Amino acid sequence: LMNSGQLLEKTKRISGLGWHEIDYRSNTLVGTPMFYRILGYEPDELNTIDQLINIIHPDERQRVGEVMGSDIRDLNFCHRIYTKAGELKYVQVLGEIERNEKGEPIKGVASIVDISQDKLFEQKLNNIQNLSKVGWLEMDIQSGQFHGSEQFWSIFGVHDPKELKDISQLDQLIYQDDLNILNQFSNWFEDPECAEWNNIQYRIMTLEGELKHVLCHGQITINYNGLATKTLITVQDVTELRGVEDKLMQAQKLSNTGWFEY
Repeated sequence: LMNSGQLLEKTKRISGLGWHEIDYRSNTLVGTPMFYRILGYEPDELNTIDQLINIIHPDERQRVGEVMGSDIRDLNFCHRIYTKAGELKYVQVLGEIERNEKGEPIKGVASIVDISQDKLFEQKLNNIQNLSKVGWLEMDIQSGQFHGSEQFWSIFGVHDPKELKDISQLDQLIYQDDLNILNQFSNWFEDPECAEWNNIQYRIMTLEGELKHVLCHGQITINYNGLATKTLITVQDVTELRGVEDKLMQAQKLSNTGWFEY
């Protein structure tokens, strides 16, 4: 049987996590083999805090430095790094910082994991959403907490979702003549038999004063008590499509009445 130390090392290796420890007083760091494998350097090439900062993407060094230099104790953030071979990677950092009675950092221990494939998939998905003009929003119905894609906020003209106190503020953007859609949403959330809805069209007036036509689909998660707990909504900007349809209808009307050119 393996001892606890061997079991811990095997668990680290299987999980794909790299671990490292930083000594702020001596400006040094030491990591596990997986830590150096993820970052693409040998231990003797990456053993100081300055060397670690230097491999971070230039656009994110200040942000990471501010996080590391702040008075927080728990670390949980993502950033980009360049390996020795020049490969760009995304890594997720999770750890904690030990501080003295003055709040000065003494030591830090953290894990890192390579999330590059997840990020690349997310970027491809965002590109597809941008091209198709489709955005999504996920919301916890009980707590009101929500999270949406960049394209979703772009459709509604929201530049900073953090400024929204709750998602109901988006209701104010629905075109006056289409406000009845809100009653439909409420009825669906209260109906234990409703699991999804499709092809709901309504108009919105963005914060920038632009009138848009949107097509909405949604799914509702029901718990064992029959109560709606979560919803996933997709919204597609079909303004251009509606414009084409309107022009086609006008052309059809004109063709029915006759036309001539001179």
